Amino acid sequence: MLGEVIAKKRKQLGWTQRDVAAKLGISFQYLCDIELGKRSPSDDYFLDMIAATLGLSQDYLYFLAGRLPPDIRQSDHLGADTITEGFQALRTVLRSHWS
Repeated sequence: MLGEVIAKKRKQLGWTQRDVAAKLGISFQYLCDIELGKRSPSDDYFLDMIAATLGLSQDYLYFLAGRLPPDIRQSDHLGADTITEGFQALRTVLRSHWS
C-alpha cells in the first residue's frame, strides 16, 4: 500500500518516476521497486524525504511502512501500560472511521 500511495501522489503532481527519483537522489529502479511493493524505504531519513518531497504526512507513511515514527519508537522511558493505552486509543479512533 505504501508504494501505491507514493505512485498516486506522484501522478497527481504530474511527475514521472524519473523526476521523483532525481529529487530524492535515488535510482529510477529503486523508486519503481518501492512503488511496486518489491522494496521499502531503507531508513527513517529516506521515508521522511519522500514525505517532504511529495507533500505527504510522515506519520501516514510510517503507518503504511509498518514502522513507528522515530519520536515514538525512541521513547524508551514509556512503560508497557502506556504503550498499550496508546495502541488501544489508536484502535478506537480507527474503528470509529471504519463504521
